[in-house]
Amino acid sequence: MNKTIWIEIPTEQGYNQKMLFNEEEFREFIDLVENQGRKEIGVWILEVVDDKVILYKSASFNKSTWSGPNYVMSRDDAKVAINNLLKGDENE
Repeated sequence: MNKTIWIEIPTEQGYNQKMLFNEEEFREFIDLVENQGRKEIGVWILEVVDDKVILYKSASFNKSTWSGPNYVMSRDDAKVAINNLLKGDENE
């Protein structure tokens, strides 16, 4: 059975973004955060550039230009959230 994984990362807009992944999607998210790039993962449209993780709002997203309204998170905060989740899995 595929496990459901919740991750919560603070945004520059002042709230915590909560994202839901299955295990495969979570591995894709980890890879994206580590290596940068652009990817649609599950329902999320994400881009990692330098020290930022950008989450685009899907309803207003322009796929041809990778632009539109978005939320920005620190890449370091994303790495911390990932590591905290992975450490929690080790303790289970």
